[in-house]
Amino acid sequence: MFKLRRYWIAFLSTIITNSYLISFFIKKIYTGRFKYFCSPGLNCYSCPASIFACPIGAIQYIIASLRTNLNTGKYILGLYTIGIIGFIGTIGGRIVCGWVCPFGFFQELMFKIPTKKFRLNFKYLKYLKFLVLIVLVLILPGIIIDKFGYGETTFCKYFCPAGTLEAGLTLPLLMPSLKSLISLNYYWKVSILISFLILFIITKRPFCRYFCPLGAIYSLFNKIAFFQIVRDENKCVRCLKCVKNCPMNIKLDNIGDDINC
Repeated sequence: MFKLRRYWIAFLSTIITNSYLISFFIKKIYTGRFKYFCSPGLNCYSCPASIFACPIGAIQYIIASLRTNLNTGKYILGLYTIGIIGFIGTIGGRIVCGWVCPFGFFQELMFKIPTKKFRLNFKYLKYLKFLVLIVLVLILPGIIIDKFGYGETTFCKYFCPAGTLEAGLTLPLLMPSLKSLISLNYYWKVSILISFLILFIITKRPFCRYFCPLGAIYSLFNKIAFFQIVRDENKCVRCLKCVKNCPMNIKLDNIGDDINC
């Protein structure tokens, strides 16, 4: 019942986050006032149906445009973005990943496709998401500068499979004129997406566990979040049902302490 309830909440969150369905008829993404706010989970800004901004995309934009803003006197630090992420993280930490993230929900649906499954649990690879966060989200957008003085949103441009799925594949279909802009990088990102789609089918939430920079940020709030998962050792009979159902493959003794919890 608990798992079914979580699926329904994640489903509703996905529908609400991507409720601008008229975009598929007018062939234009939503750019209204809701785009000033970030969705709690990973959901591409350029997804035709998305009504919110992506928090990771927003962070990159802040860093990428910081140099230009400083030069022009516009000291825009995007405190609302940092505030929203901090507020959400303080409420539930990585609970967001399991209950409301559209891309996390998509991974769990893909895993239900009947095929041989593999339990991947690399002890130290879970810290790779922090490397992705530091390098692709925080550092490179401020280093790779174009002739206009703006940085590149490197995570979105070169890696993010969620963006490729939600916008990279859909926008060229809705707006055929965009096909002329397709470059080698587009095929690179499609290949990354295909690789992840295969992994989604055979193992639980690989992107969430090892690569998601948003999950890395939320994990920093796990210890101070208002809502936390706590295992009562006095009542636990070690039946391991929680371990078998955990989408993040967390061991029994690490429940509540693991950065992926």
